[in-house]
Amino acid sequence: MTSSTEFGTILIADDDSDIREMLSYILERHHMHVVGAADGTQALARARDTADLVLVLLDLRMPGLSGAEVIEEMRHDPALAKIPVVVLSGDRSARDTARSLGAAGCLAKPFEVSELMREVHRFVPETPDQPVSVG
Repeated sequence: MTSSTEFGTILIADDDSDIREMLSYILERHHMHVVGAADGTQALARARDTADLVLVLLDLRMPGLSGAEVIEEMRHDPALAKIPVVVLSGDRSARDTARSLGAAGCLAKPFEVSELMREVHRFVPETPDQPVSVG
């Protein structure tokens, strides 16, 4: 299992390598540790292998398992069931889909860095003593 900073690890699951790299760059510049996954099957494996996972940023449309299937699998795994998932999607109905899947949030592509960080900081503190949202 992988483990990192006192803030935990964020999993970025998107089949678009440019998006994964951009999100990784932004979050690492904010002193966050990230791991990436290129498809749903890999995302689920990384989630299970990351001991300090605190947040999943998840594209809905990926090869292998879809984002919806990843969320479903996570909800049935006691070790992952409470990890918040923020859906990333270019689909206009993404917010409704995310809500129906029980995702903790949704970012519609394209999004601004400020939107990304606002959503991430709902679950990952900026400082070790900052409270975070629950649910």
